[in-house]
Amino acid sequence: MRKAPAIGNRAAIAWVALIATLAACSGGERREAADTTTPSAAVPAPSAVPNTAAGARLAVAEKSGIGRYLTDAQGRSVYLFLKDVGDSSSCYDACAAAWPPLLATGGTVAGDSALRTDLLGMSERRDGATQVTYKGAPLYYYEDDKQPGDITGQGKEEFGGKWYLVSPTGGKQGGT
Repeated sequence: MRKAPAIGNRAAIAWVALIATLAACSGGERREAADTTTPSAAVPAPSAVPNTAAGARLAVAEKSGIGRYLTDAQGRSVYLFLKDVGDSSSCYDACAAAWPPLLATGGTVAGDSALRTDLLGMSERRDGATQVTYKGAPLYYYEDDKQPGDITGQGKEEFGGKWYLVSPTGGKQGGT
């Protein structure tokens, strides 16, 4: 039986770049802020909450009663976990299924004055994946945020700690 030809690294990178370009051109009123490259699929996420993206971009959104907070370019909210210490994630297994980490490889670039370049970073997870950080805090999605603008994870206490939206200065946004 003949094997199907394997796709080469260059071809895979070209496809990822094309998809990222098309996604970036698809519109939206969000301001771009951070860029990471090439997806990583080390931690599977629920299908409704993608946790990796080629050319992932951070943006700033604002909601009455909450203020300004970080999202991805599609408007999906990102959170920090108060149980994390420094840039090390403490969210794996069932926690990572409910709170998928924002993963990517490559560097980060800020393009929005609301976000500071020196606060963007990456941290290696114990499973080898690279997680996006802001002011040293690993970033996550929440599985119950079903559409852009949802913030259902704000102030939740799950998996031994509290979860908060991330302010543009890198702290928790709202809550106690």
